[in-house]
Amino acid sequence: ESYPSSSFAYVGGGLRQKKMGITINVYAVACYIEKTVAASMPDKFLQASTRSEGSAEFFADLQTSPGEKYIELRIVAPVALSGAQMYEGLQESLKTYGVEDGEIEKIKDSLGNSMPRDSKIAFHFNGTSPKFTFSVQASGSAKVDNVIESTPLLEAFLKIYFGSTLVTGLSS
Repeated sequence: ESYPSSSFAYVGGGLRQKKMGITINVYAVACYIEKTVAASMPDKFLQASTRSEGSAEFFADLQTSPGEKYIELRIVAPVALSGAQMYEGLQESLKTYGVEDGEIEKIKDSLGNSMPRDSKIAFHFNGTSPKFTFSVQASGSAKVDNVIESTPLLEAFLKIYFGSTLVTGLSS
């Protein structure tokens, strides 16, 4: 399923996996940027077959581009994940980028109690603002949007999802 607005272009995605004796698929991620921003990027990075050859400069440009960015995580785990499990996974990733617990707490309450298969978590960023929308829609439930202002969270999420892992996926 693609982003509902035709003003966005898909630029990459991956699959988050967790190894616990066996490998479990946790969520699929899709990353989008405004088409006008995508058009200003080198053509080779907009073709799926060549994105893996990207440079650090390209990813830095992608992270700091002025346009809107949208990331959607879709739960693909075979069993429902708890909000606490999702929070712990995100917390682990965010801490590797130096985000303090107090900042990470800002997303905790948004995750709810259960994230069954096909639940969605979305991030909507505007490249010029430290505010972003963190949306959670558990499968079969209404979407909940929270506007969060946090430069450390914003920068970490952009590095996680619009960094070099954008190309290769997110397997751990």
